[in-house]
Amino acid sequence: MFLRDGRWRILLMIGVVVLMNTFVAGAAERDRASWTVTCDGFRSNGGGFVLTRDNTGIGREELVIYATDGTGKIIFGPVAESFIIGGGLYITDGVSFRWTTAPTANPLTVYVVSSAGNGLPQQPVYSVQGTCDNFPAFLTPLPFPPIQPPSPSVAINQSSPLVANPQNIGRDYEGYLIVNTFRANLRSGDGVRYTIVARVNGGTELIVLGVNEARTWWFVEVDETRGWINGDLVLVRGNLNNVPILSPEEAQGEILPPRFFLWITTPLRATPSERGATICQLPGNLEYVILGRTGDSSWYLVQAVCGDVLVEGWFKADAGAIRNLGRLPIPVIP
Repeated sequence: MFLRDGRWRILLMIGVVVLMNTFVAGAAERDRASWTVTCDGFRSNGGGFVLTRDNTGIGREELVIYATDGTGKIIFGPVAESFIIGGGLYITDGVSFRWTTAPTANPLTVYVVSSAGNGLPQQPVYSVQGTCDNFPAFLTPLPFPPIQPPSPSVAINQSSPLVANPQNIGRDYEGYLIVNTFRANLRSGDGVRYTIVARVNGGTELIVLGVNEARTWWFVEVDETRGWINGDLVLVRGNLNNVPILSPEEAQGEILPPRFFLWITTPLRATPSERGATICQLPGNLEYVILGRTGDSSWYLVQAVCGDVLVEGWFKADAGAIRNLGRLPIPVIP
């Protein structure tokens, strides 16, 4: 048991976890957990897991850790313990665990699973592989990781983070994707109408979490960042026939709001008129969220920050360009 074995040195952190409502509450969510597999056992590099589902019926989630070698033989565990929902299981960086049975073949794989119970099925949480030079190899691909919500959207006028996976990470799985363009966006849903969460460079190997029903967009993970990528921008490697298919509801993300791209520094007016009072001067080469328009679309009401104050004001249509990939209606303001 984790808590009864001094080797685990576990830090429990109690907090509140909020999941997006487009996903059913899944198994414990990885929070920077990283382990290294060696010939003698495995070692924590820090991080942990946040507990998110009650598979015990008493407000706790039971996790099981075990390991196998390439022949399928159990070489560690299984060991199990339950933790309070909303809490965290964190293993100190540098803590190591030795195999309880000597392995005889590659690869050596450690699994963390959330147990079946309370009407919930068993669900994978995390897995990691390693090899030993003096062992023969038997191919045992890692299971596809559990589905979690997309990562947070990038705020307006902020640069999206450029994320990357370790080289050759996809080859640990039955199938994976390779980015087949110079650079691509990861989005919060399966279409260009959804917000951007990150960017990836060409050649990056992507861990596949799911696919939409049309199999045109893939839900992927890159360095713990999750998002959707257009299938036209990637190459498929291996077998992805068994990847979970996500429903239209699960594939929905945050829709990009209509935005006004301002060309140059321009006064923000209190009314839709050249004679309207100037609220402040706003810098160009930036986007501003559109709230409405005049009936002839000659002026647009936008949201902006003047100094440190959030305000609403008007731009003349010819002062910039309208961006509305989400194709949302822009209301007329009387």
